[in-house]
Amino acid sequence: MIPNPTKAVLLRSLTIGSLHIQKGVEVDLFSIGETGAFISVDRNSFCVPQHFITIIPPDSPRVHKRKKKQTKRNK
Repeated sequence: MIPNPTKAVLLRSLTIGSLHIQKGVEVDLFSIGETGAFISVDRNSFCVPQHFITIIPPDSPRVHKRKKKQTKRNK
């Protein structure tokens, strides 16, 4: 069991009853097992296969691209 819910992203769209959750939505991940993961979306909890989500690493460092030097000559 994960003490604080971590963030994850859905890799597939889900349709459960009249509720449709699109691919790419950020969800709260409460626990993860060998085959399934318990997630929460808009106060609804689901157990989905583990390959339906990807975990967002906490405090992931930002990657900055280097600016390219201008090759044109200023007039």
